[in-house]
Amino acid sequence: DVSEKSRVRAAAVAGLREARANLSERERRLQGVEEEISTLLEVADAADEDDFLRRSEIHDERGNLRTKITASLDQLQRISGPGDELDALQGDLATTNPPTLADNIRRGETDLAEISEQIESMVSERTTIQNTLSGLLSEEDSSRLRTERLRLIEQMRGYAREWTVLTLAENLLKEAQAKFERERQPGVIRESERFFGSITEGRYRTVYSPLGTSEIHVTDDNGAQKQPNQLSRGTREQLFLSLRFGLVREAGQQRETLPVIVDEALINFDPARALRAACAFIELAQTNQVLVFTCHPWMVELFQTAASESGAPGPGVVKIG
Repeated sequence: DVSEKSRVRAAAVAGLREARANLSERERRLQGVEEEISTLLEVADAADEDDFLRRSEIHDERGNLRTKITASLDQLQRISGPGDELDALQGDLATTNPPTLADNIRRGETDLAEISEQIESMVSERTTIQNTLSGLLSEEDSSRLRTERLRLIEQMRGYAREWTVLTLAENLLKEAQAKFERERQPGVIRESERFFGSITEGRYRTVYSPLGTSEIHVTDDNGAQKQPNQLSRGTREQLFLSLRFGLVREAGQQRETLPVIVDEALINFDPARALRAACAFIELAQTNQVLVFTCHPWMVELFQTAASESGAPGPGVVKIG
């Protein structure tokens, strides 16, 4: 859930901050060690670590010798006294055997080993810090990537489940809506569909109103769905005329039938559809009184032909004026 994800994210952020703090501290320590090494090399005027060791050995040896000379002079002075007595004692000592070379070498090697140990310790510490820094960076990146990968996988699973549920629900709703629109259309629409199919000679199969709307759609013999504004003027008027037929039939079943009066209703129809529309009027005249006004003689002949083809009595013709 959201709270658990927030807790995990907060813990990850805290861990990242701690790792960055550790990284900064180790970088500071590494910088300090490198500065110490650089300072030592600069003070010793050494080109590199090997040169520093060599110079350090010479410097230490020189310092030891000076210390020994000073100590020896002090001791000689205490024994002989200052001035001429000291000079005489030094002359005597010059004729004696000096310390063996092996002793000097052993002392030098001891001093050199100490210096080398110090330098190796510094180098080792620098290497350890560098390795630790690399490990921290690698662990931080790996941990962050693993956490992000798990989060994305879980998010994708959630989206997949949600998509599956929504897609299934959408398909079920579409199927239910389509079935309702096919089988549960109002009586007006069903009657209109029959008249419209007859007038267009099956060119348009269905008339329906989508669920939850007041729109009218039709389906042609190729299965294409169209709205009235996508039809030609003549076909659109035939659709509206069919809707009126359906309304008249449905109203006649609910209450007393009333006369139907139209004026030049077929004037924009082509001859074939005009004849079939006239046949629809003849059929409607079986249940309702139909009055058709026209000023065209061919329209009168059209209704007479429709009555003859339908096997119905010829329409009565009343001339006005």
